[in-house]
Amino acid sequence: MYPSELIYVPRPGSTLEDDGILLSVVKDVEEGARDFLLILDARAFKVLAKAFVPRSVQLPSTIHGIFQMN
Repeated sequence: MYPSELIYVPRPGSTLEDDGILLSVVKDVEEGARDFLLILDARAFKVLAKAFVPRSVQLPSTIHGIFQMN
């Protein structure tokens, strides 16, 4: 698996430095596996959720600085 850089999202209204979540796109190259968005608790680094995408969807290797040309 290849995770992207972590993106920090603070909890709305929080005043604590690490009160929020971390997001990372994870590319799983194992045969038959699916890529997913990993959501971690920023303070404890515990997995809160994984949002899997259908195999037909190609996730970019990062969610930072992605633009679409029309």
